[in-house]
Amino acid sequence: LNDEKTEQLAYAESWVLVQYFLRTPAKLPAFRKYLDKIRDRKDAEKRLDDATECLGDLDKLDRDVRKHASRLIQERF
Repeated sequence: LNDEKTEQLAYAESWVLVQYFLRTPAKLPAFRKYLDKIRDRKDAEKRLDDATECLGDLDKLDRDVRKHASRLIQERF
């Protein structure tokens, strides 16, 4: 979100991620736990550790979110 060249893509990806959690009831508690954990953080030093702790395997999450995005695109066209 800090690079003008990719900020639109980053914004769209962040919305797909949030929608994935909101539309996947089994994953929503982990997302809430993650948000609670980072709420008072002042630095990003432990963000990957926090995400892994709360959300699990981030590579798997990436694959799952990509599949979700693919399904959204197919539904629209």
